[in-house]
Amino acid sequence: MRDPFTQVTNQITADDYWERLAASGWLVRAQLPQPTDELRAQIVAEFARDRRYVWALLATIVFDAECIYETGPDKLSYHAQIQQLADESRGVFQPTQLADIHEGETITISFEHAGRRYSYDARADSDYFDTGVIGWINVALADAGIAERFMQLPAFDQCVYLTVVPAEVYQAAVGAGVIPATGLIVD
Repeated sequence: MRDPFTQVTNQITADDYWERLAASGWLVRAQLPQPTDELRAQIVAEFARDRRYVWALLATIVFDAECIYETGPDKLSYHAQIQQLADESRGVFQPTQLADIHEGETITISFEHAGRRYSYDARADSDYFDTGVIGWINVALADAGIAERFMQLPAFDQCVYLTVVPAEVYQAAVGAGVIPATGLIVD
């Protein structure tokens, strides 16, 4: 059985997709990966090529999930990946005192956000990014009264696709059938 996203996108045009995306609030309240005219042109092209993955065009942050080999600011660490999220969030997520410490079977990740300290323990026996970290960051955003969340779009291959959008806009887009309902939502 096909998921609702596939059922909807198989029955609509690129223009219909764009209208549904706009009606969900996405074009106004989500961070867009490029200007709207460029995004619209890419959606039209994707519909002509293979509409199954049109949702991937909405991701503002994409990284290979197999990326945890070190600790500290090295590019293959939680520290570096969380800093990338901050850098690409356009000011939504502004952690300070970011650290990741490997002790035994755990990597303890910590940071301060809006005056509060957060800590998360990830397993150290895997080189894959623990997406629970995203939920933990979203708790920090909620605690700070920030509407936007890092919302995970479906994984493709071993990549993590994220967008920065208020949860209600994400849910409206799912309801409109413009993104699959398989993302990670933690509030």
